[in-house]
Amino acid sequence: MIRRKRSRPGAEQGETVNYLASVSDLMSGLLFVFIIALTAALMNTKAATDEAESKAHEAELARALAQEEKKKAEEALAAARAAKVELEAIQKGAEVVRTRLITVEDRLQGNNLARTALLTRLQEALEKKHAISVNIDATRGKLRIPEKAVTFEVGRSDLDETNAKKLEDIGAELAGVLPCYLSGSGAHDTPRCRALNPNGNRLDAVFIEGHTDNQQYRGDREGSRNRTLSTDRSNKVYRVLVWGSPALLHMKNDRGEALFSISGYGEDRPVEGHEHEQPTDDAANRRIEIRFVFAEPKMTEEENALIRKSLDVAALSK
Repeated sequence: MIRRKRSRPGAEQGETVNYLASVSDLMSGLLFVFIIALTAALMNTKAATDEAESKAHEAELARALAQEEKKKAEEALAAARAAKVELEAIQKGAEVVRTRLITVEDRLQGNNLARTALLTRLQEALEKKHAISVNIDATRGKLRIPEKAVTFEVGRSDLDETNAKKLEDIGAELAGVLPCYLSGSGAHDTPRCRALNPNGNRLDAVFIEGHTDNQQYRGDREGSRNRTLSTDRSNKVYRVLVWGSPALLHMKNDRGEALFSISGYGEDRPVEGHEHEQPTDDAANRRIEIRFVFAEPKMTEEENALIRKSLDVAALSK
């Protein structure tokens, strides 16, 4: 017979206790690990939540900033459109002003053109029809009658028959053309006058001006005798030229004033290029000049305001 070995009574109980203690320790360890893992997971979750909330806040700020920038852009676009409309209005207004000023300038320039045309016509007519050689100064509006064309006696204002006849011929040419430049003449609206003076420019005055050289007259160093002599000569021309022609004598400007007048400058206005410091016998300075002055075209209050404004702008731009 085989004998079985009997175990000790206290051995199984101790082994069972040890086994349960090991299981308990294992479960405690697992629980600890779980708690650590859970804590880590919770911390990660909180961090992720915080990061998400931060990003959401940043996104909200970015959205608000974008909306603000969009609003600013829309306002800037609206302002730009308004500025464009205003600029177009200013440009349109400036174009209107520029056009009006060009029209005014043309009217002002028209006097110079009309005066030059009148002088040129008189010069051609006198030379071709009467063999009287005269010069013109278009810039100053003068018909210059030199000494060789109409000659006075030395130191006197007398004219012989030949020279008086030349003045009569000059008067006849003036009487034929000047009515085209006078509104009260009745002739300014004829086809002939419309061809001569298409813009209807008006004469305001015609001055007969006497001049001498700078030689001392009878020992006069102040030039007063030369002024007197030149005035006497212009007065003589007036008597022959104007009084000898009723048409010229009765010519009036737009204000109803006599068109013709006289003046004597003596030696004080020599011809350009003939200025002398010492007394000089210079025939170029001994002359009669007929100066034509045209009336300035009438301006409206609006046109005057535009001219003043353009002058102010030009002054500020300097």
